[in-house]
Amino acid sequence: MRTRGGIGLCVAVLALPVGVWGSASPMADAAMKGDRAALRELVAQRADVNARQGDGATAIQWAAYKDDLEMARMLVKAGSNRGWGRSQLRHILRGVT
Repeated sequence: MRTRGGIGLCVAVLALPVGVWGSASPMADAAMKGDRAALRELVAQRADVNARQGDGATAIQWAAYKDDLEMARMLVKAGSNRGWGRSQLRHILRGVT
């Protein structure tokens, strides 16, 4: 029985940052979900393409993580910051510029 309580507590603690801080980036959230339609709408609304989620992730980082060239092109065209040195990001952006 003690293990169940410990697991429940761990889940609650891990979920806390999302509930407390929420997300500061609808753009990164849409990229994380792979929702290109939402990204297009946010770009049209001139949402901040470089805004970070609570953990620091950005939309372009999600595009790289998902290996989604179409999403990366859309974000770069909208002005996404490409200044990271991560090899995965460099890999996907090779096809963008």
